[in-house]
Amino acid sequence: MKFTLSTIAFLSFEGFDNQLLSHARTLRSTVKQWTGIPISIGVAPTKTLAKVANRLAKKQPMAEGVYILMTDSEQETALMHLELGDIFGIGKHLTTRLHEIGITNPLELRRAHPKYIRKNFGVVVERIVYELNGAPSLSLEDAIPNRKKLIPSRSFSAPIGTLHHMEEAVTTYTSRAAEGMRQQALATAKLIVLIETNPFRMHDKQYRASKIYN
Repeated sequence: MKFTLSTIAFLSFEGFDNQLLSHARTLRSTVKQWTGIPISIGVAPTKTLAKVANRLAKKQPMAEGVYILMTDSEQETALMHLELGDIFGIGKHLTTRLHEIGITNPLELRRAHPKYIRKNFGVVVERIVYELNGAPSLSLEDAIPNRKKLIPSRSFSAPIGTLHHMEEAVTTYTSRAAEGMRQQALATAKLIVLIETNPFRMHDKQYRASKIYN
C-alpha cells in the first residue's frame, strides 16, 4: 500500500518577467537541496493556467520540472491536448454537461462566451473561462481560512484484508489530519474514525463502524 501526499501552493512571480524560467528553476533546485523533495512548477497569468502548466511540468521530461505558459499561443497549444477533467475545478459531472453543449476540450471552453457559460453553469465556471483566457478571477489568498473540520479519507483500489494494513491506513490519515491542524494552529475536542465497506458492491456483506474519541 502506497500513500502519496500532494500539496499545492500558489505565489506571485510579479517583477520576474524577464527571468521567469531561471527564477523558477532556482526555486525548484533550492527546495530540492534544502528538503530533498522534488517539486514541479507551473508559471502562468492565472491559477487555472498555472495548474495546467504544473501538470505539463510533471508529464513532460523535457520540461525538467518547470513549465511556463505566458503567451496565448503557448496556452492554446497546451489546452488543445488536455481533457476537460484535467482543468482545475472541472469534475466529471461538469464534463458531461459541457459535452452536451458541444464543448469537448479545454480550448473550446476557453473560446466559449463567458456570459453564456455563466447563464448555463454558474459564476464558478464563468471564472474558469476567464482564467483560461489569462484574466485572473481567483485571487491569491493572504491566508487559508480555518476549517471547522478536517476529513482525510480514501477509497481503496483493492479490498484491505488484514488488520495490519487497516491500522497503517488509519494511522496515516490521522497523522495527515493532525498536520493540517498544526498548520492552522487549531485544536479539537473530538476525533471520529469511520470505516465502511464498498456500498456499491451490493452482493458483498456490508460493514460500517465508527468510534468517537473525546
